[in-house]
Amino acid sequence: MRLQNVCQEYDMTTNLLTILDRQDRSCLGTDPEVFVSDSLGDQNYAKLVCAECPVVAACLNYALERPSIVGVWGATSYQDRRRMWRNG
Repeated sequence: MRLQNVCQEYDMTTNLLTILDRQDRSCLGTDPEVFVSDSLGDQNYAKLVCAECPVVAACLNYALERPSIVGVWGATSYQDRRRMWRNG
């Protein structure tokens, strides 16, 4: 997913509380450690959890707005998002 597509499709003022209030988010009930782990296995598992989530785009948008955020957000790792920022 290209950064410009995300920016055009979603409000760039994503609120974390709006995301966390969603009871249908896939990460609810998942061990939060997998989302911030250095293990590629954990990161890949976290990305799979995110991929099926109805708020995946909002989470990705939230992380793209905040370059200092680490971990898996919106089915992307920090490294994935760095590539998105570089590629615009």
